[in-house]
Amino acid sequence: MEKFYIFQALQKGTFCCWNNFLEMTEQSTKETKPTIPGAGASILWGLAGLILFPLPLIGVVCGVVAITKAQTAKTYLKGREEEYLGEATAKLGYRLGITAVIFAHLGYLAVAAYLRMGMQ
Repeated sequence: MEKFYIFQALQKGTFCCWNNFLEMTEQSTKETKPTIPGAGASILWGLAGLILFPLPLIGVVCGVVAITKAQTAKTYLKGREEEYLGEATAKLGYRLGITAVIFAHLGYLAVAAYLRMGMQ
């Protein structure tokens, strides 16, 4: 397999001039689709849950909010795949929410085990 370098593209005339390159990038940015409502918020709630999981119930609440926002975004996307982007964003928010809830519960178990060992 032959390697392809940028100077080979310039020699072959793939990028004939800088203005054409700028026009191609402008066209690609004009044709972007909006993201699903709630998908970005699910990531933020999931990250907040991961950061705040040591605090009692705050990590769980943030994780549950992230999960519900991601599920809402996924259901909103069904049938509208050509209108919106962000399915991967919603999946990431869902996974972050699940991880935040799991970490919070593991933290509760660790505290309970520590208190149990200290009471003996």
